[in-house]
Amino acid sequence: MGSLYFKFILVICIYTTTNALIYDDIIVSHQWSPAVCRESICLRPPTAAFTLHDIWPGAKKGVVSQSNCWRLPQSSPFDKNVVSLFEPFLKEGKGRILKF
Repeated sequence: MGSLYFKFILVICIYTTTNALIYDDIIVSHQWSPAVCRESICLRPPTAAFTLHDIWPGAKKGVVSQSNCWRLPQSSPFDKNVVSLFEPFLKEGKGRILKF
């Protein structure tokens, strides 16, 4: 378990140093899997552990952050049909990008 946290901290350190000129801070969100599965249907039994839910960068003043992407003229509008293409992968647990 210590190795997992070391890798996570390493990723955060690399991320913060490479984007130091763009972002003021990073918001890290964890979730408790058993609580999530109480509210919705889970395909696998939940692991009794906190999991990484998401990482959000906080923009410096005057810089458009990723949370405001939909306001940019070059961005595409939200299309539910495109998102539905990824649903089978998410339900099967194949949507993981970071593997520790």
